[in-house]
Amino acid sequence: MRYLILAVFVFLSACASVQSPQGGPKDSEGPILLESNLKNGSIQFREKSIILEYSENVAENEAKQPFLSPLTSVTVVPAGRRLKITPDSGWKENQTYELRLNKKIKDEHEGNTASDTSLVFSTGKSIETGFLEISAEDLSGKNLTGKSTLLLTASDKTQYCSSGEGKIRIGGLSKDSYRILVFQDKNENLKYEEEDGRIFTDSLILDSNLRLKCRPLPQMYKPLRIFHLRKKDTLVVESNRLMFPDSALLKNCVGRNEEGTLFCLYPFRQNNIFKHADSLGNRTFDTCNLSGIDSSRSLPVIQLKRKLRTERKAKEVHVSLNWNWKIFQFPNLVEYSSDSIWKKASWEKSESGLTLKLPVLKAGKIRLRFDTLVFYNNQSFRKDSLMLQANDLELPGKISGSLDSDENNLVTELISNTKQAEKSKGKHFQWMASPGQYKIQVYRDINGDGVYTGGNKVLNRKAEPLYVYPEKIELKPGWDLENIRIKPIF
Repeated sequence: MRYLILAVFVFLSACASVQSPQGGPKDSEGPILLESNLKNGSIQFREKSIILEYSENVAENEAKQPFLSPLTSVTVVPAGRRLKITPDSGWKENQTYELRLNKKIKDEHEGNTASDTSLVFSTGKSIETGFLEISAEDLSGKNLTGKSTLLLTASDKTQYCSSGEGKIRIGGLSKDSYRILVFQDKNENLKYEEEDGRIFTDSLILDSNLRLKCRPLPQMYKPLRIFHLRKKDTLVVESNRLMFPDSALLKNCVGRNEEGTLFCLYPFRQNNIFKHADSLGNRTFDTCNLSGIDSSRSLPVIQLKRKLRTERKAKEVHVSLNWNWKIFQFPNLVEYSSDSIWKKASWEKSESGLTLKLPVLKAGKIRLRFDTLVFYNNQSFRKDSLMLQANDLELPGKISGSLDSDENNLVTELISNTKQAEKSKGKHFQWMASPGQYKIQVYRDINGDGVYTGGNKVLNRKAEPLYVYPEKIELKPGWDLENIRIKPIF
């Protein structure tokens, strides 16, 4: 009897147990878009929200890519099979939008994402059909690998966004001027930050559909800044690094070096648009407005620097003096002295300075003086003089060699006793140098900015690998030091 009661109890328990049906294929397909109040190519769209209806219950995926281009803040509300997308500040009038659902929608249970869908529509009477297709490449000309983000900023500060690998495309663009940024948005915040690595930049005026290539900036996370200073009807434009103005402005260039560029426009009585480029040829447009000029900066911010080169010709030494500032007035008289007696020197103008013809000096010093040598520095008249050692007039020699390394992005520097450095990129180096002692160092330019970057604890950044050649380089007059072979050990 006892066993009978136990058997009946087990039978009743089995009958009351509810289990999921066994077997059957697992759901591996994403939700399918069945209906929407927005049709591709719609114009004069007036609905407050976009309603999307799918084949199953849906939710918003965690992908941080935006729903709309141009960038628009939206509120997304899932309700069963429906998804409601509402712009927080409403639709912009006469604006073409592109709704991108790339990996933004998933089913509620399995997490399968919906297929990529793109819908173009307009709140105006027509749809803008302009598009831009960008492919970014490194300094060697190879396409950038991995997912990249393209940000376009129009003249009215409207921002367009797209992302992808290889070629990146943005449509729905009107005829306008745009600023281009391409970078690997590692934290997906749609803003360029130093940890994103290299940044690619360019600018253009879009008047037709374009396919472009862009290359990285010379230095990382150091955008070009432009300052404007107006003095009466003269406009002074200064940058915080080297730039190359177009031909219309090149003749007005006042001073330039690796740290910046300075040029003047005269007269300046109306708004002006000028173009310039960085050292890789990336183009930029800048507008100078009469009402928005910074008058708090002083003009002579770029230090006046001078370079000297010598060349022996028969019984003469030709000395080229070049300044980074434009010469406003050349001297009427140039004199030299090596024995307290001043003699008239023969000279001629060069592109950015003077070339003098002096006698060969075997020992001692030679002094040069100019009656008037005026640089474009507030047009203040000044005199300049300098003193040369005999070895300054010696015949320069060649220092050349190669690197025994398979590393890429190597930069070799020749450093003099006065800490002046000459650079050479690649696995072969060659310089023309004056007699003297030098040292050579090699570093791997990881961030591609063209300068050695040390460590930074705050940014958690390691220093770039550096190798100092242990042997001293001594170049004697008339000598050439060739076939120097260096094996950098990092």
